[in-house]
Amino acid sequence: MSGGMRLGLVCVSLLGLGLAGCSSGKGLRKLAQESDFRTPADLRAEGLLKRADQQLDAGDRQGAAANYLAALEERPDLYDAHLGLGTLYDMEGDELSALAEYGGYTEVVPRARMSLDLMLAYHEGKFARDPVSPQDISKERRALAVLELSRAMVDRRAGRLAQALERLTRAYEGLPRSGLPEYLAGMIELELGREAEARQSFEAAVSHNGYFARRLLTDRVDQRLGGLLERVRELLGDALTAHPADAITGLLAAVVDFRLGAPERSLQVLRQAQGWGTPGWEALFLKALVLDRLGQRVESDQALGDIVMLKYDLSQAFTLEEASLFHGPLAGQADAFALERMAPVLPEPARAYFRWRLRAEAGDPAAAEERASFERVSAEGFPAGAFADVPGQEPPTVEPRTRPEYLGAVDGRLQDAMRAFNRCDATRRALRSNPSARMLFRLQLDGAGAPALVAVLENTTDDPPLAYCVVRKLLLMRFPKSRRTVETFKLPIMLGPEVDGLLEQGTGG
Repeated sequence: MSGGMRLGLVCVSLLGLGLAGCSSGKGLRKLAQESDFRTPADLRAEGLLKRADQQLDAGDRQGAAANYLAALEERPDLYDAHLGLGTLYDMEGDELSALAEYGGYTEVVPRARMSLDLMLAYHEGKFARDPVSPQDISKERRALAVLELSRAMVDRRAGRLAQALERLTRAYEGLPRSGLPEYLAGMIELELGREAEARQSFEAAVSHNGYFARRLLTDRVDQRLGGLLERVRELLGDALTAHPADAITGLLAAVVDFRLGAPERSLQVLRQAQGWGTPGWEALFLKALVLDRLGQRVESDQALGDIVMLKYDLSQAFTLEEASLFHGPLAGQADAFALERMAPVLPEPARAYFRWRLRAEAGDPAAAEERASFERVSAEGFPAGAFADVPGQEPPTVEPRTRPEYLGAVDGRLQDAMRAFNRCDATRRALRSNPSARMLFRLQLDGAGAPALVAVLENTTDDPPLAYCVVRKLLLMRFPKSRRTVETFKLPIMLGPEVDGLLEQGTGG
């Protein structure tokens, strides 16, 4: 997907560590002790939701869509129905409808972990300007507005575009500062060939939420509407005047300046943003890029070095939920700089992995050669045959029939491989003063069960080769097929003598 909406987290227990968001036994007991205040409408909605989930897993998308919507009609705040619809639309390649549902899910439960994983950039863009905006609209009113978004997407998919636009106008009343109804309206107006109206809708979306500036650039809408880039820059400038600490808007304004051929103004915006706090890796990369364009090579190198000092692993830059800075807002215009100037400052094998993922996101045929290079580099420093110990390299012979079976099968394969992951540490533990450590990975699987992406989220060993040993082993594995386009898991791995004892006793692979 160009915009990058993909299904996010599931809740799986791994070596007793578990994933954030799992309910504790204590919490379940407390819930069971409370009185059941569910209304008949609640019970009907929950039954419809359960039926829709079953239909989705069985491949009955039409039935699932009908029941998800029926559940929302009974109970508009049933946020899991929006997640189900988003998943369904994602599976069908309907990016705009998926965005509506994922964004709607985010609006109904703005602090839910799932919404943060699915729509992190949306959250950041919205709350950077107005952290209290959700508090002045009641939950009930917001849920009804999101239901109107769902109805609008049904109308759009049925070809009733004018009716869809009417519904989006009504949805705005309950989502006045999200930017989501306006962006959806703009895309539908483009489908109708109403460019002037689309431009107005996009401008409204950007004025409310900086995320939609990023989305417009990622979706290349500026290539369809002449002059839109310049107007977006004006709106971002107005937002920065009103909210000078909004680092998200500052970054996007600097990106637009760079793309408009105004590197001096881009650098000025970046320096202003840096004055409000420590810049993230995207701002540092853009600063290095702009300084290089201005011929300031020494300062550019310093900015690249600052990225390394942050200890941010750039494998995190690539996710199937959202296009990266490189192929989102920058539209591939900084690839050469990233490969020639930034990659060399990264430690191996993170460097080789970054080069592979950057080319893969671009659809570059050279990605296959870069992957082979990563596999060679990641083997250095490990004994021969170190990557032959991974179980689960063959696809499962029995496919799960239900969602719980699928999650259990994935969990089982990961636990079976835990010894293999731990053996990455066997030859490197002596390199650090504290033998006990923690690593955290994001694993994204495609519908066929193959790892699509693996990112290093945390590595307290400060030993990149160790983390990428686990990355490569994860990439070798195969998992059950899923009805969903992408499945995302977070895998924590503990290292140290205490874990060795657990593995020797038979806990995990």
